[in-house]
Amino acid sequence: MKIERDERKFDFHGIGLAIKKAREREGMTQEQLGYIVDRDPRTRVITSAFYAVAPMGSIAPQAGDDAADAKLFTINTELEAYSASAERYRITLTNGEETLHPRALIRYDELGSTEAMAVPIGQGELGGDHDLILFSAMRALNDLPRERAALVLSRNNPDMFVDAVRALDVALGAIPESK
Repeated sequence: MKIERDERKFDFHGIGLAIKKAREREGMTQEQLGYIVDRDPRTRVITSAFYAVAPMGSIAPQAGDDAADAKLFTINTELEAYSASAERYRITLTNGEETLHPRALIRYDELGSTEAMAVPIGQGELGGDHDLILFSAMRALNDLPRERAALVLSRNNPDMFVDAVRALDVALGAIPESK
């Protein structure tokens, strides 16, 4: 699948200035703010990611110029470590040829919970901040009613419904709801 390049130009200068003023008013350095929002200090990139639930067996990856090595993986998520202020998760991605173990954190504070990188950006098993992107999508999926997601996965086929619920339990079972 080839994705057309979006040539629109956006001006985020005003947002950047507002963030800078707030950072300076609070006496924070750029590095401190970068740690809080998990910004890669080497670049100015805003990542937008989307996820979708597709019926089981309905998609096949097709590598293109943007992803020369596209593959489908099965997912298993385990709580690896926890404390009062954070939980670290290990995600196992397997496709029969290779196994990857990206990690992600959930940090807790007085405002609630936030997904965060478990390792510095670019040092995870997936590229850039993709460990966090994957975990954030899984957490959003986990917030959906399990039966609703299973109905989509099973194409409303009662024979596949139990397998779909089981697959979701294995992939998402250790992840708490974000609410």
